[in-house]
Amino acid sequence: MKAAEALELIKNDLVQVTEPDPEELAEITKRAIGSTPLREFGAKAGVSASTLSRIMNSKITKPLTAETLLNIVVSSDVASEEPSALLRELARANGMMSRSEQKALHQHLGLRKQRDQLHVSVKRAMSTTLLARLAERGVGLNGDGNDGFDVGGGYIKNVTEMGIRYDFRLDVESESEKYAWVIWAFPQSEEDYSDGSFNPRQLASQLMRELSPVFLADSWTPDLYSEAKITFCFVDWQLFECFCHLLNGAKLNNRFSAILIDQEALNVQEERILPSASFPDSTSLFDLPPVMSITHDIADVAEEITGDDFLIFDEGGEE
Repeated sequence: MKAAEALELIKNDLVQVTEPDPEELAEITKRAIGSTPLREFGAKAGVSASTLSRIMNSKITKPLTAETLLNIVVSSDVASEEPSALLRELARANGMMSRSEQKALHQHLGLRKQRDQLHVSVKRAMSTTLLARLAERGVGLNGDGNDGFDVGGGYIKNVTEMGIRYDFRLDVESESEKYAWVIWAFPQSEEDYSDGSFNPRQLASQLMRELSPVFLADSWTPDLYSEAKITFCFVDWQLFECFCHLLNGAKLNNRFSAILIDQEALNVQEERILPSASFPDSTSLFDLPPVMSITHDIADVAEEITGDDFLIFDEGGEE
């Protein structure tokens, strides 16, 4: 295929998807024009010198046509070796992409929307699992929401002016401790990424960067979290292990932990308590022996009653 035909195919395949980036468009256009006088280049490309001047001075307010981009490329002396690459560069700076790229983007956004909707459901399942396992151990809880958790979350103070949003909060009271339990829920798992883009190491590093103000606050102003416990909750064991690995050797002052939840069994598989300078003897509430069990199978109810007093709830949750 001749170069001119290839360029024509690229031009005809372009679609406008966003506004131009004036600075980038100016930089690429200057490179394309090179040392050629502006009027001479404009006459060759069929573009007025005033239009070229606006492009080169980042004064473009609306997208250029694909035909104008092609004319700039064809008229450029520096594009002789890679004219197709130059046209694609100009197109991207002009807010354009190929139809195949647009289709792939729409598919990606669709998958991401489905994944986000799934993650909301997984977070609710995570909250239910945590509450059920704590209730089994008779832990006194006081949540922000009607079900013991505020799924809408809240903000925790840190070294930045704006707090970082968490997913759940519980007020915990035990025989020896009383603290606000702040929990981040990370519902991502390999099974959710049908496009094969799940990378637990990369994702764990990203989460760590996003949470860095919390870790800095623990280091610089440890009293800020002296009455709190901070936990990071996962459903994917790979992500859980990668995240914990990044915290190996961290010098933490306050109570931090990571939890791995088994989605299928609706159980807390592990709570890993991270070493703390101020709370060296912290233990997991999930290590407490169960004082009761919970079932939804009416046939098992008799086996669960161990005392003289018990409650029976109907299907609507009424006592």
